[in-house]
Amino acid sequence: MLKFFFCCYSLPKSALGLIIIQDYPWVYRLRDLTNPAKKFKIEANAKQLFMTGIVIMHKECNVVAVEGGPKQQRKFRRLMLQRIKWNEDKHKKSAKDDGKAGGKLSLYKL
Repeated sequence: MLKFFFCCYSLPKSALGLIIIQDYPWVYRLRDLTNPAKKFKIEANAKQLFMTGIVIMHKECNVVAVEGGPKQQRKFRRLMLQRIKWNEDKHKKSAKDDGKAGGKLSLYKL
């Protein structure tokens, strides 16, 4: 299980626009999160945006739950839905196709 939690007592000036009163949780469900580069992107962006959350990894289903303000969630949602190419690894492993649609991403708002 890969966890990330970032707590900061003195925020830099660049983070003043990210200060919020209420956190909004979002849950992303992934089929495959075995690529270490994608794990790093998720963790690094969450830390840069001063978000808290957890990544739960299982062989069949992976869950990324993050909490932050509306501006943070907007940037993180763009990362998860547009910037990361989830089907990239499955094209390289097309010889070992097991019938599952690779790189499927589902988004849930709590």
